[in-house]
Amino acid sequence: MGGTSSSQQSTNQESQVTPYQPAAAGIQGILGNLMPSIDAINGTPQTSQAFSQLEQAAGAGNPFADQIGKVANSQMAGGANYDAATGLLGQAYGDLRSQLLPYTGGSAMDPASNPALAQQLATVNQQVSDTVNPMFAGLGRLGSPDNAKAIAMGIAQGATPLLQNAAANQLNAISALYGAGGTTAQGYGNLDANNAAIRSQGVNNANTAYGALTAGPQLLLQTALAQQANPLQIAASWARSSAASGRSSARPRATARPPGRTPCRARSSSARSRRGSVT
Repeated sequence: MGGTSSSQQSTNQESQVTPYQPAAAGIQGILGNLMPSIDAINGTPQTSQAFSQLEQAAGAGNPFADQIGKVANSQMAGGANYDAATGLLGQAYGDLRSQLLPYTGGSAMDPASNPALAQQLATVNQQVSDTVNPMFAGLGRLGSPDNAKAIAMGIAQGATPLLQNAAANQLNAISALYGAGGTTAQGYGNLDANNAAIRSQGVNNANTAYGALTAGPQLLLQTALAQQANPLQIAASWARSSAASGRSSARPRATARPPGRTPCRARSSSARSRRGSVT
């Protein structure tokens, strides 16, 4: 009569109690590879060194902090002019103003305040007198009212263009000084803007320089952390593969029936038939 052998029963019981027995070797290997990472869970010498360097850099503070603060204060105050350029602009404007002062002082048409005009008018007076007086002297009328009138008319005709020119010069001088003032002010503004841009670039460069101070420790830390995490990632991959292999091995397999072997029910029916025929 057919049945289950003791070896088959033992195999089935072991499969039920330890379904992952086929993957046991792989699991042991995983645990062995995990141990270095577990031992280094509180940090490796590399991570400790990286953290130590970061702590030192952080404790020292930003060495450019004071300079950055001064730049910020300067910018909030409107920015400082370049000393040399400011001096050149101020001196050029001052020299021009002094040179144009006789024309811009409001007395350009006053011979007493304008030596050039006074000389020109004196020349006109002399030329008129030298021309008119001989004429009246020849007529015996030198010093007469008509003589004085003729001299006055001649001086007026000669002085009018000179006075008009002096007025035009005064207006031109005022316009030139006004334009120079605007150009100088614009130059000051450009200097401030350029100075502020350069100082701002200095702030950016200071931050970049400070970042360079911690670049080495940061790279060392990233490398150490990657080295520490790499065995864990590999072990996790092995664990997934081994678990899948263990589940596949634990599934029941169909057992092939040996040839010529009759199932228990079939054999029982044949035996009952034989016993009935004998009876």
